[in-house]
Amino acid sequence: MKKNLYYIEIEKSREIIANANKIALIPHFGPDGDAMGACLALNNLFEKIGKQSVVVTPNDYPDNLKWLPGNGRVVISTDDKQKAADVINTCDLVFILDHNALRRSGDLEDVLQELDAKFILIDHHLNPELDADVTISRPFKSSTCEMVYDFINDIGYGDKIDKDIATCIYSGIVTDTGNLCHNSSNAATYHIIAELMDRGMDKELVHEELYNNFNLSRIELMGYIFNNKMELIEDGKVAIISLTNEEKKKYNYNDGDIEGFANIPLSISTVKICVLFTEKDNLVKMSFRSKKGYPVNFLAAEHFNGGGHENASGGRTYKKLSGAIKHLKDKITNYI
Repeated sequence: MKKNLYYIEIEKSREIIANANKIALIPHFGPDGDAMGACLALNNLFEKIGKQSVVVTPNDYPDNLKWLPGNGRVVISTDDKQKAADVINTCDLVFILDHNALRRSGDLEDVLQELDAKFILIDHHLNPELDADVTISRPFKSSTCEMVYDFINDIGYGDKIDKDIATCIYSGIVTDTGNLCHNSSNAATYHIIAELMDRGMDKELVHEELYNNFNLSRIELMGYIFNNKMELIEDGKVAIISLTNEEKKKYNYNDGDIEGFANIPLSISTVKICVLFTEKDNLVKMSFRSKKGYPVNFLAAEHFNGGGHENASGGRTYKKLSGAIKHLKDKITNYI
């Protein structure tokens, strides 16, 4: 019987991991809960089975993720670029997690391009660009963390999933699906969550740490944005919210403070699509969210150098904020 491609890639992964001496786990620039959950879950697993392993992030990540098990051993490139490069250069296996192109690895791209090592890619976004030794791409999955759960089981280490690994995996699933509101219509996702709870994952603790652990400035920023920065266009079908660098300074912004903001306007009955624009250094980042029947992944890919899922995507542009918003207004009619 012919084996399907996934299990061929699993067999290759099993062999590559067995022969690896030191493993680096790399999330995308601006790591979110899914990226960090996937990296830390695998890092905890590899340490349990006696492998040298390290998570190296291109830049810092939100404070509400820094309680995740294993977080204290993460190397952040923007804190010490030379240390990050030195660590990666000692590795003979690299996992690329929750992204599928080295250009999304920030300043680590050049180091990774020059590295003589095996690469395993695990990601749930469309159209992988990296020519890895193993590519596991499953866009129908809710999250990379759900894929990591399958991966750990399929390479033969399912019995090693303990409370810490389960906690990291669940944190990625729940954050990447907006508390199971999108990309989570598959019963398999809920079966996995039940298994994670059986392994000791404390669902209430995870939600407390992820969603009830912000500072006052985030609430003040939320009030400011929705009182002053929300614009409804296209007969109320599209909500636009934006945040400038100056406003971030005024409200003592920390990475992660606007997590979930793009979903809030969707609670308005007329709103079908919401786009959150955020200035970040010399570019503008966008978060696209939508209701069922209003895909935003093509909008993000075709006009904002991004992509993602049908109802939850991201993008970026080097236009000024005002120009980025104007560009959206010029194009949005074709997507509603």
